[in-house]
Amino acid sequence: MRVRATAIAVVLGLLWTLANAHQPASATAQQQNPLFLQAQAIGEQVASSSAPGDVKAGFAQRFEALAAEQQNLWSLAGQVDSGQCADTCLDDYNNRIVAWQDSLVQFAAEASSALPQGSAQVTMENRTGQTLDLYIDNQQQCRALMNLFCTSQTSSGFHLVIARSGELVVAAESVNLQPGESYTFAAQ
Repeated sequence: MRVRATAIAVVLGLLWTLANAHQPASATAQQQNPLFLQAQAIGEQVASSSAPGDVKAGFAQRFEALAAEQQNLWSLAGQVDSGQCADTCLDDYNNRIVAWQDSLVQFAAEASSALPQGSAQVTMENRTGQTLDLYIDNQQQCRALMNLFCTSQTSSGFHLVIARSGELVVAAESVNLQPGESYTFAAQ
């Protein structure tokens, strides 16, 4: 009886998969990518800012390229989801996703720096049993001994904050700091 129930569940799962094969699951998930949404929001802020026209145009072109890559990745996701992806295709797809997300983070950081800046601070709470270094946008800022904290001043805007122990990334977050904001980053 248990074997029959398992077989029925597998067949129902296959039928559901075939019925939804025309809509890749990865494409739906990509539409909600928080890095893309964040880059889009910051790009819109630059477009409506007092930045020079050539700066606005440059960021608009870069965002258009990122949006085009998203469309290409959705197409590849359909191939991956339908099983049409063979050999190194899946690795290539995964590498392109990682590169695209890295490009989104870089775009958001650079576009954010084109906006009017204020100052903000980041405090890293080290809740680990090891010494950690706080990096903001890949620049080392301060060091927190185990179970202590350190604070660093930075500009407002979009930043990538990372807690590292040597080369090991213990925690990472992307944040959009407002002028005058004091942000606490907990590394556990």
